Amino acid sequence: MNIQNPISETRSSILGVTGLSRPVLAELFRRRGLFGRDSQLGHAEQAVVQSRLPAIDGIARLPVTVLQTPRLKALAAYVEALVAGGDAGAERSRLQREGLPSAAILEAAVTVDNVRTVFGPIVTGRAARPASADERTVPQYARAA
Repeated sequence: MNIQNPISETRSSILGVTGLSRPVLAELFRRRGLFGRDSQLGHAEQAVVQSRLPAIDGIARLPVTVLQTPRLKALAAYVEALVAGGDAGAERSRLQREGLPSAAILEAAVTVDNVRTVFGPIVTGRAARPASADERTVPQYARAA
């Protein structure tokens, strides 16, 4: 979770918010997955977000068959832009037009930020291609500190 204070414009990561270390947070994600039971993203949306991130050792991939709706395609483009580290403003606007609630859009962004913070830099070579069900996933992250 990345929190920005509007008064001081300081940012706090999941490390500062929780006070937990990277190894502890990595283990929590491995046990519970990237999304909590109160997630604002539906199962298909969670799968799309996760499919745009390289595999994380110990976290089962959610299956994504086909991006069947304009909303899922917009979500994929948004997450890809976030992973690439560029300006995702246009993709965010498109996603809003497709009707994804603001809380769900924020959760997608926070998930990308949390993965980057806990597991290290995201290698973008595979991020744009979802893993197939038959594909063995190889971790693409630096080990948690």
